Amino acid sequence: MTSPAFFITKENLNKVGEALRQFTSRDINRGQAILRNHDVGPLNWNESGDKILVMVRGGSTYTNELFFAGKHILMNCTCPVHGFCKHLAAALLKIKATASTEPPPASDKSPEAGPIRTALGDRLPANLPRAVQRFLREAEGWWAKKLAKINISDLKNAAGDTDFWHMGDVEIYPLETRPDDAEEYFTYLLAAAISQKIAVPKPLLDPFNTALWAR
Repeated sequence: MTSPAFFITKENLNKVGEALRQFTSRDINRGQAILRNHDVGPLNWNESGDKILVMVRGGSTYTNELFFAGKHILMNCTCPVHGFCKHLAAALLKIKATASTEPPPASDKSPEAGPIRTALGDRLPANLPRAVQRFLREAEGWWAKKLAKINISDLKNAAGDTDFWHMGDVEIYPLETRPDDAEEYFTYLLAAAISQKIAVPKPLLDPFNTALWAR
């Protein structure tokens, strides 16, 4: 998984486990196959924090809603089955696989400088908008793993675009031309985002001529 851990309370994580036990083994197996194929989109809480929205592809692409109400999860999928389907099984399995019950620290300060932030130095403003901080955090993680391909939905999510979800991976760099350092990797990453028409926060684009790197 390239996404950061998804925060959920212990109580709600227990509800996820209870919900999974209500699925047939056939749908669990099919849900696991969907998850392995990276066909489950980013997990997103709604503004009130009681519903998870996630897109899942299995045959076609469907919207899954998981509403945490009382002791149980109310679930709905836009597929013809509507409930207790392989898509909902895949969504629950992703929550279980990526969830963290430790909330992220709340801070308005810029994150500690990683290799990319350090490489950019004073070419970026001292007080970074939250959208920029978010994209940089994701990019630092991808660089640490030296990922040559990233799921398009993860890249969109890092840029704050959760209104449109797309399957498949985008190539960040060809394996035969591995980037030499964090700054070169980040430039490849920006060019890949631009090629997918992803709206990267403008302060990150200003220091670069990404056209030189477009493939």
